[in-house]
Amino acid sequence: MSQLAVFSSPGILSELSIHFSGDYDQIISLPTQHQDRFNQILGSLSSLKLRNAYIDLFSVSFTGLVELRLERLELGSPLMFERLLRAISSALNLQYLGLANVSSERNPDMNSLDNSGLSVSFPKLKTVYLSGIWFSDLEMIVKSFVSGNEEWIIHIQEVSLYRNVPGIYPEATHEELASLLQGLNVVTLIIEGRSDGSWIDPAGLSRILTALPTITTLELNSWTFFREHWEALVRVQSPIEAENIKFPLLREFYAHKARIFDNNGIHTVISSHNIQKLRLTGLLCTEEGGIGKLITDEDDIATRLASNIADFSLTESRYHPCEALEKLYNVL
Repeated sequence: MSQLAVFSSPGILSELSIHFSGDYDQIISLPTQHQDRFNQILGSLSSLKLRNAYIDLFSVSFTGLVELRLERLELGSPLMFERLLRAISSALNLQYLGLANVSSERNPDMNSLDNSGLSVSFPKLKTVYLSGIWFSDLEMIVKSFVSGNEEWIIHIQEVSLYRNVPGIYPEATHEELASLLQGLNVVTLIIEGRSDGSWIDPAGLSRILTALPTITTLELNSWTFFREHWEALVRVQSPIEAENIKFPLLREFYAHKARIFDNNGIHTVISSHNIQKLRLTGLLCTEEGGIGKLITDEDDIATRLASNIADFSLTESRYHPCEALEKLYNVL
């Protein structure tokens, strides 16, 4: 980085991508005599991507930044997260903002943080991508954001239901999560389940979807589907209440590594939406604790879906949701 600061000049470099492997982010620091020049170079970039690489961005004024992607960064205290958001807010030309597994830790005596004075706005923003964000950090991001016409792609994992207070980890309710996200123009919602079952019950899933009627693409990974889970995805179509339906009308549906106990429920879901594309992989199960049978093209569930949806296919059994996400959204 010191060589970059010495031999480059602001405006010459347009894109910078720094990736480190490993579980912990690497701190990148420069000698004091190079820091100002390096900040100027950062400020003139059009694209900045950092993975497992921590750079002090707090003193950077982004004049030409169009794309910012940050992944796997531990910022320490919520105040550091707030400072990061304030620094990013200088990027008035920003069009894409991606934050994946960016976190801060709260003190046990500070379950909530008053960031009422924090307000960030990006007049040219087109897309916001959030993945693996703790509820406490998600709360800071959403409440400080002045929404415009941007579209949101949100990847919810189990940590999204907890506040990052070491040793305590207070849990938020599904209602709190739904209320927090309500009002955002979320077009794609991805929910990561667990191999031992879904951590959101059917009522919670329905509540979250009802809060986000703008969703057109839904992806459920490692999900267990009983009849009540399918029912939570059905868009009720009552002629009397058609204009007042507060539930997404899905066009794309992905269910990867699914464990399906009710084979018929998915067809009811499909008929209640306008689904044009469906990807499925998983197991047909008959009893809890059973291994289940891998879904193939010969199974009735697959043949029926193929006859009703033009763009339907079974994904490979070795499919890994996180790897596919990186390809689909080009997330670092």
